[in-house]
Amino acid sequence: MAGPEEKAERYQKALVALVSEIQQTELTPLYKEGFLCAARCCDTQSPETMQACIDQCQGTADGARTFLDTAINDFHAKKHLRPKLLATAAAAGVTIKVVHYGQPLAEQGPFDVLLHKIRRKEWEEELADYQREHPGLRVVDTFDAIRPIMSRATMLAPLEPDGIELQEAKVSGERAADTVTVCAPQQVSIPEGCSTSEAQRVVAEAGMRPPFLAKPLWADGRDGAHGLAVIHDEAGLVQLVEGRGLRGFRLPVMLQQYVEHGGCLFKIFVMGPIVVLVRRPSLRIPVDPEDVTQEVGAVQTIARISSFASEMPSDVTLKGDPPQWVVQGLAQELRRRLGLDLFNFDLLHPSPKQPGRVPDRADYLVIDINYFPGYEKLPHYEDLMSQYLATLFPQAAPGGRALRTFVSFSQKPLGRVHSQ
Repeated sequence: MAGPEEKAERYQKALVALVSEIQQTELTPLYKEGFLCAARCCDTQSPETMQACIDQCQGTADGARTFLDTAINDFHAKKHLRPKLLATAAAAGVTIKVVHYGQPLAEQGPFDVLLHKIRRKEWEEELADYQREHPGLRVVDTFDAIRPIMSRATMLAPLEPDGIELQEAKVSGERAADTVTVCAPQQVSIPEGCSTSEAQRVVAEAGMRPPFLAKPLWADGRDGAHGLAVIHDEAGLVQLVEGRGLRGFRLPVMLQQYVEHGGCLFKIFVMGPIVVLVRRPSLRIPVDPEDVTQEVGAVQTIARISSFASEMPSDVTLKGDPPQWVVQGLAQELRRRLGLDLFNFDLLHPSPKQPGRVPDRADYLVIDINYFPGYEKLPHYEDLMSQYLATLFPQAAPGGRALRTFVSFSQKPLGRVHSQ
């Protein structure tokens, strides 16, 4: 059986071959047509209009030469850079190539735009140096913008302290426009080394009461960053702080107030101006035994939400999707406040009559934000991502189809995966 290095080398060779094929079958004909068109300008145009004619001819070829570069590790490259994506992007006039971490950027350029999902200090420093030498390079999402959502202590800061208020666009002669408020849930951080009495104090001061959700404080992709535990009572909080009996789940954590929400979670994917709403089954209490990875006393650790059962429970009463104007308005306001193009967030619609558990005036809650999420799981991912990439280069595909800015569907999550 081939080892990881051999598989990675094989994949890279296949990727290079595919890019070469796209160059020959998609891009070279565009270049040829651009040059022939320019030659015809010399025969048919007056001196006054010849240059404008040539510029227009070359526009298509120049757009096709636009290079979008992605700096991601081999694992993410296999997930994101599928052959269909490379071909679809090429048809939109964007050529994607992989930037190899560990090889000097100066040897791999020039670049027009760079997408990245490598979070290492040395990479950050190298990219900053390269940008200073090449100010024309556009890096999608800066490290300074990404860093705050790598910690749950700062992840939801754009929604604090008063949330985000959204108002429906009013149409003349119709009913009054609706207004909704989207907030962060009640939450407190429990740092490493915190005493039991201190943890109980901060929870009480926040007005929180069991059950709680405990999530690792760090959300930067490190092992265990997507962990989730349910704390059912005060004894469970003591157990968590003292670290008794739990494997692989320890302080520091972010403790969130659990809110009843009908067992339905809305995962909103953002790609610049494009917004995709996905309805998924979510955590309910009592927890389905199949979703529990370990149970010790009053604490249960839970499988990742994305691996929950593929169908909504039959006893769940759904209120329907949030209105499109809420989803798009919230996505673009978070995009503005975060300063990011590539992220997703988890949205809940709290069930009624939960005084003390739901912040005042909150119609919806954003409970989590992730950078550069698993877009490849979305149906028609290649088309959506290619449309987004084309927005980075307006000249890449002149006369293309209109941008589709909102997509909504229900998605069956991946098969159940339990941590050992």
